[in-house]
Amino acid sequence: MEEALNQAAQTGLTYLRNQQAYTAGQVTFTAPAVSEETWRPPAPLSDDDVRELACWQCGASLYSVAQFCWQCHAPVHCCNNCEFRPILRCKEAQGLTSTMAQSAQNHCEWWRPPA
Repeated sequence: MEEALNQAAQTGLTYLRNQQAYTAGQVTFTAPAVSEETWRPPAPLSDDDVRELACWQCGASLYSVAQFCWQCHAPVHCCNNCEFRPILRCKEAQGLTSTMAQSAQNHCEWWRPPA
């Protein structure tokens, strides 16, 4: 029984290696929809602009004025919970190039909940 499972696993691994070898040269990357050259920081949100969003860590429903997630205690106002997360220029302008800094609470005036 154990040999049959091992043989099935080996067959699956061989299949995956062959698929990866076949497609490795065909991978293409496309530019992001928003050009890094034309990105401009938005005006800050007003204190009265409250939006509903999902926690970046656990998916719980939150409001943008909350400090921390009620379920997992992750900071709400951080790069990982921002609409501009994929835009590198935003993080570089704020000096937040470390992934640890991007998951920590910050007071960036450009922060926007994900759409």
